[in-house]
Amino acid sequence: MTALMWVPQHFIPAGLYALLLRDLCRQPRFLAVSGILLAVAPFWSAFVAIGLLPLLAVAFFENGIRPFLRWPNLLLSWPLAGLMVLYLTSGSLDFPFGYSIEGLEWSLILRSLSLFYLIEFLPIAILLLLLHPGLRREPFFVASIATLLLLPWFRYGLNNDLVMRSSLPALFLLCCYCADVLARHRVNLTRGSSTRRLALVGLAVVLCVGSVTAFVELARATKNDGFLRYAAEKNRSILTHSPVQDQRESIGRNPSDVLRWLLRAPDGSIQTGEKGELLARAHFDVYRHQNHLIYVKTACSEEDKAPFRIALTPVNRTGLLLGKHRISGKHRIYSIRDACGGILKLPEYDLAALRIRQRFRNAGSWEVQIAFDADGDVSRVVKKSEKDE
Repeated sequence: MTALMWVPQHFIPAGLYALLLRDLCRQPRFLAVSGILLAVAPFWSAFVAIGLLPLLAVAFFENGIRPFLRWPNLLLSWPLAGLMVLYLTSGSLDFPFGYSIEGLEWSLILRSLSLFYLIEFLPIAILLLLLHPGLRREPFFVASIATLLLLPWFRYGLNNDLVMRSSLPALFLLCCYCADVLARHRVNLTRGSSTRRLALVGLAVVLCVGSVTAFVELARATKNDGFLRYAAEKNRSILTHSPVQDQRESIGRNPSDVLRWLLRAPDGSIQTGEKGELLARAHFDVYRHQNHLIYVKTACSEEDKAPFRIALTPVNRTGLLLGKHRISGKHRIYSIRDACGGILKLPEYDLAALRIRQRFRNAGSWEVQIAFDADGDVSRVVKKSEKDE
């Protein structure tokens, strides 16, 4: 329900394509156009297309390659897929990516992943197997569980969009298997072994706990005139509050709006009294304001708009959750008139140091390393530049 309410462009292709693959995986006419459907799925959601790949692999191994070798697939799917690959690798989307476990101790990895699996899907999968043992031989069920087990090991996006969206097809199929077990197989409390009765009660409890989110979403959407009132209130809040003060509205989501607020003068000059604490003066001036890192420059050339790379060093990495210490990666530069800059929300934990680096498109680069003391104040600034300023 959350995906349907907030990101229907992800939910709709995930649900439709997952059901088509499961129910029509042996239909030659469907297989003849399945490549085209997968090629257009990234136009809705590239992450969902990734989550659909294991399910398509099941159809491939179940039927062999011959049903897929049809002219519609060959003529249309590859060009469409090629266009999407070019777009996704063009550099227009710069997000942090890598392994979620990088730099963490194995004890923390196993503990966090186990908790994640137990909260998200593993109890439902185990209870479904107890109620319907034949699912262990169901290829789409096995592929769904394998997908959900593997996805958390990888990270892509500021909020790990890869796991959040690519898991939708597998989660949707789990929902379908729950309905199938409860309805088609007519499992009830009056017959069957005690284990099956206990599993049925357990599945009902787990589904009831999970349904709280669905009811909350329905209540939010229907309360106070639903989405229209909600959207109006949010828009009013954005217009009447500074984006730096109202972190939930614009920080990290609309960096250009934040920069526009910082550069409110008609001539594009920077309002120096509102950017907070100056950390370093380099090729870009770097400020810290209300737990946000702001980098701005009054007069920018096209060369200055190359992406930034920012790396954070926490004081203590041991207690951090998976991926929380990695905000490294490329960050875009936004421009207003002649000025340009950007903003990044800093984590809640204490920082020992941070490094900002920008490599120009033609040649040269600059870098500033800022170290903090125990009180969070700047203790050392090291600047490096391969170009005259």
